[in-house]
Amino acid sequence: MQFKKYLVLLIALLFIAQTVLAQEASLGVYAVDTQGNAVTAEMVLTTQPGSGKVFFGINSLVGTTTQDAERKAIEVMQKNYFPDKVSKTDFLFEINSQASLVEGPSAGSAMALLAYSVLSEKPLSKEIGTTGTINSEGQIGPVGGVFEKAGAASKSGIKAFFIPKGEAEQI
Repeated sequence: MQFKKYLVLLIALLFIAQTVLAQEASLGVYAVDTQGNAVTAEMVLTTQPGSGKVFFGINSLVGTTTQDAERKAIEVMQKNYFPDKVSKTDFLFEINSQASLVEGPSAGSAMALLAYSVLSEKPLSKEIGTTGTINSEGQIGPVGGVFEKAGAASKSGIKAFFIPKGEAEQI
């Protein structure tokens, strides 16, 4: 009987510790739909103690290029910034959008920024945003629809919107 009490207490403490150690950050992300209209969504990253796995929330169907961008963002964090932390952390990305399908790599820079924020324990300002692909070396690459995305970011209160080098010259 005494053993059961200790077991229940241990399980409760582990659950509480897991909840307390979980961290969450969010960032507005911007996309362009198939009709060329800007779409605003929220990306949320939740981390918890684990083994370096990357998970994807299913509010909208998440395409393979978006999943690949999530993996690359975490790979960059492991290679270049937080090798020990990443291998001991699980990552859950969720993109809260009205779209039935979220597809494309253009949120890669936002994913990396969120991961850096959580792992470094430095909160992000709600007044910044970004768009850009990310490769395994951490370089930010070009995306389409920069002007539409920047307009949507501005309307949602973003004061500084970071875009890939050379993208401001689109006509």
